[in-house]
Amino acid sequence: MLDRHCHILYGLDDGAADLEESLAMLRAAKAAGVTDIVATPHVLDATFDFSLARERKRELEHYAREIGVALQLGFEVFWYALAEMTPGMVSQCRMGDTDAILIEFNLHAGLPWDMMKGIFSLQQAGLEVVIAHPERYDCVKKDNAIAQEWLDIGCTLQLDANVLLLPVLDSARHCAHAMLKRGMYQYAASDAHSARDYERFARSVELIKRNYEDLAI
Repeated sequence: MLDRHCHILYGLDDGAADLEESLAMLRAAKAAGVTDIVATPHVLDATFDFSLARERKRELEHYAREIGVALQLGFEVFWYALAEMTPGMVSQCRMGDTDAILIEFNLHAGLPWDMMKGIFSLQQAGLEVVIAHPERYDCVKKDNAIAQEWLDIGCTLQLDANVLLLPVLDSARHCAHAMLKRGMYQYAASDAHSARDYERFARSVELIKRNYEDLAI
């Protein structure tokens, strides 16, 4: 099983704080049935240290092989960081050996006025635009037609699987189930920030397998 979105590289963002926690996440991922991971630290602005991210990936890769998990490097890029980045920096943000780039918007604000133009620019540069956890954006929770617009222009939608374990009345959980029933997601991921998140991911995957067989994990 491939997990395309997690924060397992230590000391880069709000995910793993140190090597010990990264290793705990690796072991929890393996226990959850994950065989391949794309580590996706947050890129919040153009000061992000890509060299350090590659160094941390190489360091953790050794342990991952011993545990039985293949590790790749990707990034979760905050939309407003793109405006500060050169084309070369944007190219570095691809997920593993693919041409996909994982994009995150502000969860609680409206979508950027230049969103469509920016997405088209990324696509013209040969990138597949993957929208992280659309069910968690306030604007999508109010109207998932916005997510359909992303699909209509060729974006890929990634479910944060663990929202399915939130309380029954949670708006993100409700939105996720509504979008799943409409077949709007192309795949699910953990968005794990801790070993506990991977323990929950195992439960989320079983729920998806029982109810949404067509969704890739």
